[in-house]
Amino acid sequence: MSNPERLRILVVGAGGTLGRAVVHELGARHEIVSAGSKSGDIRIDIADPAITAANATPAFRYFQYFARFPVWTEQPAWIGSQRATRIDLTDLQFGAPNSGSFHCVALVDDAARVLESAFTFGSGRDLGWGEGTPK
Repeated sequence: MSNPERLRILVVGAGGTLGRAVVHELGARHEIVSAGSKSGDIRIDIADPAITAANATPAFRYFQYFARFPVWTEQPAWIGSQRATRIDLTDLQFGAPNSGSFHCVALVDDAARVLESAFTFGSGRDLGWGEGTPK
C-alpha cells in the first residue's frame, strides 16, 4: 500500500496511560478524536456505579495493586428476593474470567452499596450468592 487511507479513529480514554500511547502511535497517520471523562474532544463518562463501588473495597484495592492484566465482569445476582450485581475482577495472568481462577468478587445492590466482597478461588459459588433469577 503506497498511499494508506487516513481514518478517523475514536479513542475512548485518550487521556489515560494506554490512550495517550495509542494517540501518539496513530496520530501521525490518522485523524484522532479523543474522548474521556475529564478531557478530550468529546466528554463521556462510562463509569458503572457498581464497579466504582466494588473498586472502593479493600479486597478490590489490594487485588488491583498486584494485578497485571485486570478484567472486570458483571452479572445479575440475588440474595433472597433482593436484586444485586455481582462484580468479578480477574487477573488474566491467573486465568480467564469465569474459568475457576483466583479472583476478587463483590455483590453490589441497586443503590451502589457493596453488600459483600471477597477473594475467592474457583467459581465463587461457595459464597452463597444466587445468580440469574430470584428464588
